[in-house]
Amino acid sequence: MRISGIVMCEDTDSQHQDMESGGFLGGFGQQRGGSRNVWKTSDKRHYFGCSCSFVGRGGVLLYVTAGMISLVGLFELYRVMKIEKNPLGIVGYVTAVAYYGLVWYEGQEYVILMAIAALMVLMGIYVFTFPRYRTEEVTVAFFGVFYAAVMLSYLYQVRAMADGIYLVWLIFFSSWGCDTCAYCAGMMFGKHKLVPVLSPKKTVEGAIGGVCGAALLGYLFACIY
Repeated sequence: MRISGIVMCEDTDSQHQDMESGGFLGGFGQQRGGSRNVWKTSDKRHYFGCSCSFVGRGGVLLYVTAGMISLVGLFELYRVMKIEKNPLGIVGYVTAVAYYGLVWYEGQEYVILMAIAALMVLMGIYVFTFPRYRTEEVTVAFFGVFYAAVMLSYLYQVRAMADGIYLVWLIFFSSWGCDTCAYCAGMMFGKHKLVPVLSPKKTVEGAIGGVCGAALLGYLFACIY
């Protein structure tokens, strides 16, 4: 809601400028901009409700949803490197699908073997088609599977545990708590830049606040459940 509020304020300021310079057209743009913001907020609430429903139910529904989101995320990541439709990307998609197959049939002991096989295939493509692909593309194709597919799969795996109906929400609380506490600590106490080149607004104080906030929420969650 905070983000939505910021977007609304920024859009409103720009719309007032349009009103001053554009007369009737500015007013028309303001009405349309307000409608877009309403729809954006409505869509976010709808998606949030659906996500909570899927996580709460678990089972096949959460498994399929996590798998589809993983493939979409992998596609978007590969598209940044422009490998979404070439052999490197295809190997990544197949590896992600194979991993989810291992998760479904509880074959996690074969994940390392699967990763080695995928790496060998990617390196084979790189060597036999050299210099068509860059090492950066091979790296993203390989590690993208772990970033987009493997990490998200733990949402389903934690939910499938004995107390998963409670533990799975700790993932969300820790993430949201870390972001919120890091933002608040950075705004109030932030003085020392953490990585000024990569992210100029991140501070050391904010990072410490985020970690402490997530740890505190985890402790409170454990005390309650």
